[in-house]
Amino acid sequence: MEKNKLLPLAIIILAISIVFSSIWIGQSLKAFANKNTPVNSQQNDILGLEEAAKYLNISKSELLYLSEGKGSTINYIKINGKYIFSKEGLNKWVQSTKLEAQQ
Repeated sequence: MEKNKLLPLAIIILAISIVFSSIWIGQSLKAFANKNTPVNSQQNDILGLEEAAKYLNISKSELLYLSEGKGSTINYIKINGKYIFSKEGLNKWVQSTKLEAQQ
């Protein structure tokens, strides 16, 4: 008889813990998804627009102009409105640009 009296209380406590843990996990996932930490360029070959511009020592607008211009050889991809460059691709572009300028 004693066990039956505690069952509703146990169910309520379980439900409350499920709700609070769901909220906590949801907020953690949102914080992780919204985290805009820059990619560490020393560990990764992948650069965002700002990092690529800093890497080339030019402004973001100049990089966009160069990468989207007609006949541009700067390779990038655009995912969800974000530009992604590779260091290797930027290095190849710099080398090819130097060769064209010397000729």
